[in-house]
Amino acid sequence: MMEDSPKQFGDYLKRERLSRGIGLEEVARATKVRRVKLEALEEGDFDKLPGAIFVKGYVQAYSHYIGLDENSILTRFAELTREPESAIPPYLHAAQPKRAKIWPYLLLVFLLVGGGIALWWFLPLVRDAGRAGEDPNRPMATLAPPPVDRNIDITGFLPETGEVEGAIPDDAPESGAEGSPAAVNADLSIAATKACWVEVRKGEEQVAYRLLEKGESLHFEGEHFLVTLGNREAVTVTWKGGRLVPPSGGGRVVDGWIIPPERGDAP
Repeated sequence: MMEDSPKQFGDYLKRERLSRGIGLEEVARATKVRRVKLEALEEGDFDKLPGAIFVKGYVQAYSHYIGLDENSILTRFAELTREPESAIPPYLHAAQPKRAKIWPYLLLVFLLVGGGIALWWFLPLVRDAGRAGEDPNRPMATLAPPPVDRNIDITGFLPETGEVEGAIPDDAPESGAEGSPAAVNADLSIAATKACWVEVRKGEEQVAYRLLEKGESLHFEGEHFLVTLGNREAVTVTWKGGRLVPPSGGGRVVDGWIIPPERGDAP
């Protein structure tokens, strides 16, 4: 039976957890999801949670730990968060992509090709017609070369062989590629090997909240960060040039990862 509302969905999760005698703090430690977000999940207050892709990870980790059928719970969650068709504005239903008209471009190509052929065909005829009226016995006029003043001082016109200001020396090293240490000088770098949602906070400021596509990377300068990842296996994280491995235990979602790791927390 599908849940009718987020509140009923959260009540169901809470009821199943309590029936198994599992505390919420225990679930938070095991899944690496902060208690405040688990409370919002059980209360059905989705407005306090991040995007749906993060909440899906929370639901999967939560249901797995307390022993529920993950596929069944995720199916309920998908039905719960699916946008109803009535909520879609009517103008989006009516909008249809317009097909571009091709015939003007075809006509332009035809005219260009036809004009080129006509020019290639008639140009020799015009040239031959002009030569037909010429006297073949008339000698061709020749122009005398201009006088050359050999006493001109050309000093200063020739380039000097000295070093040019601003030129790149032959032994200069090549600049690094994008994302390499030679090209990026950052304290924290996050590079995506697959598409992954990333949230980065620097103190109270949210400095990044976006879907990082494969091949893209983010770079930040600072001393302390709080990082949330939608898929820990889809990114490479480096801190001051050293590789960091995202913490495990909560499925693929990493929530509230403190960087740099505190002593004893580093993987």
